[in-house]
Amino acid sequence: MKLNDLSITQLVQRAASEGLCWRVGPFIVRLRTPLPDIVENIAFLYAGFPVLDGADYADHEVVVLPRGMTGKRFSIIADGRAIYPSEPRAIAVPLLEWTLNLCVFHQPSTNLILHAAVVERSGCALIMPAVPGSGKSTFCAALAHRGWRLLSDEVAILRRSDGRVVPATRPIGLKDASIDVIQQFAPEAVLGPSWPGTVKGTVAHCLPSPESIRRAGETAQPRWLMFPAYRHGAETELTPISKPRALVHAAADSFNYSVLGTEGFTALSRLVDACDCYELTYSDLEDAVTVVGEWTQLVGSTQPESTPEQSIPAETPPVHTGATQESPAKIGASPLRIRELLLGALRHPEDLEQLSPAEWDVLLRAARVTSLLSSLAVRAAELELLEKIPAGPRPHLEAARTVAIQHERIALWEVKRVERALVEMETPVVFLKGAAYLLAGCRFSRGRVITDVDILLPRQNLAAAEEQFRDWGWIADEESPLDEQYYREWLHELPPLTHFRRGTSLDVHHTILPRTDRLEVRPELLFDEAVPYEEGNDQFLVLCPADMFLHAATHLFRNGDFSKGLRDLADLRGMLEEFATTENFWRQLVTRAEQLDLAGPCYYALRYTARYFDCRIPDDVNAATRAWKPVWPPLMVMDRLVDAAVIPRYLDRIDHRRERAIGILARLYLPRLRVAASPSFWKKRVPQWFGPRKP
Repeated sequence: MKLNDLSITQLVQRAASEGLCWRVGPFIVRLRTPLPDIVENIAFLYAGFPVLDGADYADHEVVVLPRGMTGKRFSIIADGRAIYPSEPRAIAVPLLEWTLNLCVFHQPSTNLILHAAVVERSGCALIMPAVPGSGKSTFCAALAHRGWRLLSDEVAILRRSDGRVVPATRPIGLKDASIDVIQQFAPEAVLGPSWPGTVKGTVAHCLPSPESIRRAGETAQPRWLMFPAYRHGAETELTPISKPRALVHAAADSFNYSVLGTEGFTALSRLVDACDCYELTYSDLEDAVTVVGEWTQLVGSTQPESTPEQSIPAETPPVHTGATQESPAKIGASPLRIRELLLGALRHPEDLEQLSPAEWDVLLRAARVTSLLSSLAVRAAELELLEKIPAGPRPHLEAARTVAIQHERIALWEVKRVERALVEMETPVVFLKGAAYLLAGCRFSRGRVITDVDILLPRQNLAAAEEQFRDWGWIADEESPLDEQYYREWLHELPPLTHFRRGTSLDVHHTILPRTDRLEVRPELLFDEAVPYEEGNDQFLVLCPADMFLHAATHLFRNGDFSKGLRDLADLRGMLEEFATTENFWRQLVTRAEQLDLAGPCYYALRYTARYFDCRIPDDVNAATRAWKPVWPPLMVMDRLVDAAVIPRYLDRIDHRRERAIGILARLYLPRLRVAASPSFWKKRVPQWFGPRKP
């Protein structure tokens, strides 16, 4: 069944209830919205696409909701995240299309994904990687109306197993002058409405041909790799380029080349080896299409032997696991169900194979929102469960596992770069957080995505270390003078450093709490108990187990970073389970919490790991920490804030309760009077409050 086989009334009813599902290449997309005009436009743009009846599982769910009393604004939530929190209703359709682009571009994938247009003829694919503004989509639309089959105007998906291109056929997005150009070039082209006022100007969509939609399950063999570039007034010029140069250009246009590591290099090398590589410069569209058509016909007869044509299912029947199975809409609407699925997966990963596709539909989004998908994926792989998980969610888990492994490699590389930069200083260096868990070989951290490296240095060595880092390529992020002053006078770290070439981040701390916090941690006590992470190297250290737990608790409950609160609580739970086997860990934990003045964060960490993960705390530890318990009213407020912040209640709307809780916890321990008395605060905030608004 296709979308145009259903009436608008039926489509609107589906979108407003269980969701309207259709297939885009290898992905199943679900749209949920109560707005009939959105459904009408989608019904036009995707008229010939297969619609799925009663699909329990979708790779991506996009929700479009009205905002405000007037209904003139809307929000878009994709896979549980607010992509466009509040935008004018008049541009909803192009923003919805861009949201679908983001779902494909930025989802983890084990396939190589390029930002490229792809068309096919006689089983051979012409891949056109290019940066935005190069005329890629315009040229793709022109070829699609000259006998080429459209695979995609935005993304080339190269299958890992054999290197073939998997179609992701969708309407072609055209901007500004390109709309008139295509209408004149191909009067038969079917274009949707024009949408003025977007950040990219006026946008319209060119519909793919019925043949392209019908054959959306057929893969194609890469044959030509061409880098197009529109230059006003330029002569049409098709220039062959070397394969090494093509490899560099294609890598720059890939979304996940670096994430895939060696597999990404292998896949990209296989693509370049299989293709004739060219650069195209043009201004006359008709002339360029003619040149490319003649060129591909000329070299087509000498194409290398390719693997037999393969297909992906154009229409996958929904998978049902029983008559009593809940629908995704019903599961997704229940905060209690989201909580049960998420905590159940963390507590008992061995039960993941028993989840139905409908439950995976919710769990995947909840795990993404809480930054726990890669941890679940790695745990499932360790338990040899990946092959037992339904076919729909399995690629997402495999890709998340690949991302986590590559982040570990990058983190280890950055650790060695930090050591190389500081080795001559002979100052103690303590690695913190994710990098420290990795260096210490902590089992609980497997699958944790590490986005930066954190280190702790003695305060007196900061200036020299900063100079060393500058010499080795780490540059401080550009901050305003007031922000610079804020970091250096009030906080516990330098302004973030970013490597000018690799783009990796480094945070340099001199203590673990801001200097404005009423709790005062003496960092020399941390250095005294720190231990080498490798034998024979006393300069580069990690915190001892008790201090590692206390630092994680402090980072969460005093610095108030609850944006990934459940992941951090899972880390704390993992530490308790892993370090409990260490001799005297519990006794040392209580002693160090009192020595470092971190009894409060320690109490909260023990309380909430026991609450969410059923961690067993020894009776003598509970007795010792009872004196740290806050009085009842603040504790009740903290319970409610933490519960609202760590577990999302909704995945199909903006969770305002969770956002408010995260915001309150982030500011809970700020010294408000001291901040209000600071002239620098007013110098920064007054222009923000009363100055011109950013567009």
